[in-house]
Amino acid sequence: GGEQHGARKGAEGAPTDEVKRRRKAAANGELRVAEWSIGARDWARAQDAPWRGAHLSTVARERRYGLTLLAEAHRGDGSLPALLERFDSERDGLPPEARRMWIELLRETGETDEAIAMTQGDSAATFSREDRVRLLEMYREADRVEEMLGVYREWIAGEPDELLWRQGLCRHYLENGDRAAAIDVWESWFPAEGTGSIEPGALLQA
Repeated sequence: GGEQHGARKGAEGAPTDEVKRRRKAAANGELRVAEWSIGARDWARAQDAPWRGAHLSTVARERRYGLTLLAEAHRGDGSLPALLERFDSERDGLPPEARRMWIELLRETGETDEAIAMTQGDSAATFSREDRVRLLEMYREADRVEEMLGVYREWIAGEPDELLWRQGLCRHYLENGDRAAAIDVWESWFPAEGTGSIEPGALLQA
């Protein structure tokens, strides 16, 4: 009758509020199972439930929480390499949050070069400023300093008004005793900004 007709309309058209509500409830249920399983040290269940929950969830915050539980469950039985393999086998279908988790876990397990490689190409467009700061840190950890400096210069050229990259590059030069290079980072910004007679070296006192 009318109830079946309503369900049919929902199936044929855009997702209805009821469908969304059920999916959200299913995702939340999987996350609760993950929490309980971690508490019970039932690692197999604790690893499957948040994976399903993260894929079911339509809310980024819940996906991030599910992925956090997933990593915790794999740390619990020392199976992070298996999680990294799982990410790799399903790389094309991973949401952005899962790609970020993958990169962080590669970094955590010492696979810094592979983590850096993950940030190249099309995936770079999905990264926030915080993600990009972590990328620069990974270059430093991998002792790939020249590449790090190249990335800084590329981002400064592409985003001249974003002072975060200038500050980071300036800090690197100061930490390595190259005050002249640190001043140059800021002098290249002054003509465009019309700061007149401001002394670049004054910024280095901050």
